[in-house]
Amino acid sequence: MKKLEYLNLALNNITKIENLEGCESLNKLDLTVNFVDDLLSVESLTGNYNLRELFLTGNPCTEYEGYRDFVIATLPQLESLDGQTISRTERILATQVLEANRWKIGIQQREYIKREEIRRSQDSNVKMERLSDESEYDSEEEKNFWKTKCDNTPETRVKITKHILKSREKKNPSEKKEPQKERRLFHENGKAFNINEAKLDFKFVEDETNNNLILDLSIYKFMDSSLLSVDVQPLYVRVLVRNKFFQLSLWDEVCPDRSTAQRSATTGHLVITMPKAKECLTRPATDKTANKKETPKEERKEDKPELLEVKEDQQPMAVLHRITEKSDKVQRKVDESERIVKCDEYDDNFVDNPDVPPLIYA
Repeated sequence: MKKLEYLNLALNNITKIENLEGCESLNKLDLTVNFVDDLLSVESLTGNYNLRELFLTGNPCTEYEGYRDFVIATLPQLESLDGQTISRTERILATQVLEANRWKIGIQQREYIKREEIRRSQDSNVKMERLSDESEYDSEEEKNFWKTKCDNTPETRVKITKHILKSREKKNPSEKKEPQKERRLFHENGKAFNINEAKLDFKFVEDETNNNLILDLSIYKFMDSSLLSVDVQPLYVRVLVRNKFFQLSLWDEVCPDRSTAQRSATTGHLVITMPKAKECLTRPATDKTANKKETPKEERKEDKPELLEVKEDQQPMAVLHRITEKSDKVQRKVDESERIVKCDEYDDNFVDNPDVPPLIYA
């Protein structure tokens, strides 16, 4: 848990500080009212260079002589201990007597552990005490249980907790947890149910271009990927999110062996791509711009006719004059076609037949 900044472990049965070296960002540690008797275990926090606040109030180690000076000198990164700010002068003085305090605390620690072992072996009957009104007790047995004096030990806390749970079951037997119902994932006909136990947002679309079915599942951003399990079958897809099922029935058969699952590092979304088993022939999308770039210039000239345009530097009257001359020639040919064509040179046997239509000049 490298990004953990605040850890509250107050009111537990902790006897030793350990296994917090990996919490690199730890800024505040609260161990109030525990059973930490091994004060030398504080040295395991020297690697937590971001630690600024530490609370050990209510632990047996706070009664050792030189407790505060030893913790301040051992953890130079601390700014506050048990809610009290550490001054610069206090840190310098504590560093000067660090070795002496360490030797003293080691002796006191061993003596305390021996005393506790002797006391626990002699006092087998755990005595307890509870500050409350007598009107709260339901029976004489309950009253005697809470009025009996006891020591503040981990064993006492465990026994008190068990007694509280039993008393709650007697008062409210209906509050017992009902056994969880068996999960039904399939219908009697074999069709998969649509299930969303984790209540996650999702998006299910069909990619017709690539012939795929795509499921976009909004997984929690900071959830580790090891807590996810993906199972793709021909007619359904199932995702196990922290022991909660997300199952979706598919309207078309897919190929499980070609399916892929990818997770975004920024949003945490899980994208499952499932190719369809039946291939569908689709016309690929054409890009007009790309076709123009790939087509050679000669082919483009043949495909599209070029339009004649009059440029600005040319005179439009010259074009009009040429069109007029062409129309005059056509009209002259039509007039001449109405006449009878006479040949200057012809054979002696030539006879001009008036029934023959006149020749038209090409």
